[in-house]
Amino acid sequence: MDSTNSVIISSDKGFFALRQFSSGVSANTTFYGIFPLRIGRYSGLRHTVRPSVGFSYQPDFSSDFWGYTRTYADTSGTEILYSVVNGVRSGAQRALTYSISNTFETKRTTDDSTRTAPARAIKILNLDLNSRYNFAADSLNMGDITLSARTNILGKLNLNVRSTFSPYNVDTTGGTASIIDDYVFNLKGFDFARLTQFSVSARTSVRSGRSTGRQRPVENPRATPDPFSPASSSLDPRLNQIAGSTAYSDFSIPWSLTADFTYGLTRNGITSTTRAIVNTTVDFNLTPNWKISARTGYDFEQGELVTTN
Repeated sequence: MDSTNSVIISSDKGFFALRQFSSGVSANTTFYGIFPLRIGRYSGLRHTVRPSVGFSYQPDFSSDFWGYTRTYADTSGTEILYSVVNGVRSGAQRALTYSISNTFETKRTTDDSTRTAPARAIKILNLDLNSRYNFAADSLNMGDITLSARTNILGKLNLNVRSTFSPYNVDTTGGTASIIDDYVFNLKGFDFARLTQFSVSARTSVRSGRSTGRQRPVENPRATPDPFSPASSSLDPRLNQIAGSTAYSDFSIPWSLTADFTYGLTRNGITSTTRAIVNTTVDFNLTPNWKISARTGYDFEQGELVTTN
C-alpha cells in the first residue's frame, strides 16, 4: 500500500516454476438385466447399468507450505493473500465422485418370413446420474446432482433432458439467496433436492432421398479458415459461423429441413429465469455445384428473432 492507500503491483524479472499436481483412482463395472417382454415387433428389454466411483486428491497450493502466495496489509491492517503468479490452485480436494449410467434397449424383429434376418437393436432411453463429495471442504461438502436423459422417439425426434439439483437449502433473508449448510433431504415431505437448472431440447429433421451428387469439402480456403491459425481470431465471427455450417456439404442430398426447440429454467432460490427458443435450418442445392443453407429462429421469452445466418 502506498501513501494514497492504493495497492502497488510490480513485476520482477526472473524464472519462477509453478509445480502443481493431482492424483486419482477410479473403478467401474457393468452388469445387465434381461426382461422377456414382447410388444408387437419389439422383443425383449435389456437394462445395462454402468456404475463408477473414483477418488481424487489435490493439495491446497495457496497455503504457505508451497510458497506460491504472499500477503500484504490493507489500510485496516488486514492481511490480504495473493498469488505470486496466475494459475495457483486454491482449496484442497479430497473428492469422492460417483456416477450411474443406464441404457435401456430392445430389439425389433423384421418381417422376413424365413426368420433369417437378424433383429435390429434399438436404444430406448439413456439415463445418467452423477455427483461428488469433497471431504476436504469446511462446509457444503456435497456437490450438485446432475440427472440427464436421452431418447429417440420413433426414430424421428431426438429428445434430451438435463437437470441439476442442489442438496442444500438457501437463505433468502435480506433479499439475496445464499446456500447454507442445511440439507434439503426430508423423507417425510418427499423432499430430496432443490432444482436449480432444467433444460429440455427436441430435434427433428426431414430430408430428400439421395441423388447422384457426392459429399465433398469446400476447397476455398477463405470459406474454411484454419481454427488454429493466428489470423483466424481476427476474422468476423459471423463468417466463422457461415463457414462452419457449409464447410463440408453433402451435395447428394438435394434438400433438408431441421427444426429444434430448447426450453431452459434456472433458479437461484429467489428468482427464476426461463428461455424458450425454436430454431430452423434449411439447405438445398441451387445447382449441382451450389448449396444454399440458412438458419433462423425465434426467442419466445425475448419476443424476437434470434441470430440469422
